Amino acid sequence: MSANSITPAKALVIATATIASAWAIAATFKRQRRLPLPPGPPEKSWMAGNAEDIPTLFSWIKFTEWAKEYGDVVHVRVHGNHLIVLSSYDAFMDLFETRGQIYSDRPVRTMPFLMGWRDIVSFRDNDHRFKAFRRHINVGFSKKAAANYHASQTKEVHIFLQRLLRQSSDLNLELNRFAASFIMKVTYGYSITGDKDPYILASDQAFRSLLPALTQSYLVDSYPFIQYLPSWLPGMGFKKMAEEARKFPTRMVTEPFEWTKLQMRQGKAGPSLVRRLLESENEEIDEEAIMWTAGSMYASGAHTTVTAMNNFIAAMMLHPDVARKAREEIDRVIGTERLPTISDREDLPYLECVLLETLRWQPPASMGKRMNIEGIGSQQTVP
Repeated sequence: MSANSITPAKALVIATATIASAWAIAATFKRQRRLPLPPGPPEKSWMAGNAEDIPTLFSWIKFTEWAKEYGDVVHVRVHGNHLIVLSSYDAFMDLFETRGQIYSDRPVRTMPFLMGWRDIVSFRDNDHRFKAFRRHINVGFSKKAAANYHASQTKEVHIFLQRLLRQSSDLNLELNRFAASFIMKVTYGYSITGDKDPYILASDQAFRSLLPALTQSYLVDSYPFIQYLPSWLPGMGFKKMAEEARKFPTRMVTEPFEWTKLQMRQGKAGPSLVRRLLESENEEIDEEAIMWTAGSMYASGAHTTVTAMNNFIAAMMLHPDVARKAREEIDRVIGTERLPTISDREDLPYLECVLLETLRWQPPASMGKRMNIEGIGSQQTVP
């Protein structure tokens, strides 16, 4: 943009944006200086803070080093975001158990919001939409309601095992297909048509569009106010990218939801979360909230399910003695003439513990918590 092309109106906008940005950044740092923060490594940059200190891979190794030097509660700053690293059970319990009410929110990621993922529960704070999601899950997956899905769940497991017997060269592909089929059946009553199923392809496209927002660093995540600056300003390319990607999550949640509604109108709908919620007489129907609850089931569950199964397989390969004990329990309780069913679960306590330990050992979705107000922990202010 040449100097001659800048009109007085644009010059005014640029000047206003510059002043507003400087004020917002200055206010952020002024607030930071007032707070008696927990100890942590010195900041390398007045703007980026410790951003360069945190490795993109195996960050927990660096966190452990800091814990040895600075203590169990360590503070670092990445641009405008404060991170608190807890490295002991006592510190964790002090903040998340004793003061758990103020740690219920999730980290704010502005870029996914701009890309249309705001109403997916993985990105929601503890607000009205998140509470609606929990209410829907309680209705749709109560102990009584969950029994309605057992037959379809068992069928999907059998299909998965049969496919493994026929073609087990690509285990990860089969795990992804199983997770997608399982969740789509329970959520929408929909049976996927194959590897090129249109709803699965739409979901995959949505996740591919989201990936840059999760794996790359965008300045708008640290300084959300810049989302309101004009698109023609330098550095605003993220706005066009977000606008182009916004249609994908909308399509992901809308199309299967409308399919289930059509099946219900035609009297063909089988048991599903969506059907149960739409037929519920216990509350006023909010179709949009139900639609995003259903979309959150797939968005939050498909990839985490695959990750959990892969982690379980890895754990059994690393600990063959545990795998042998689990197999012995299955053979003792189930025998070799049939496959396990959901009703056998309570009779397989060792296997249950192995599964729970796998989830503790390698959480499929390890996310930090965000405070909704400032709190005091261990005689220090946690921002």
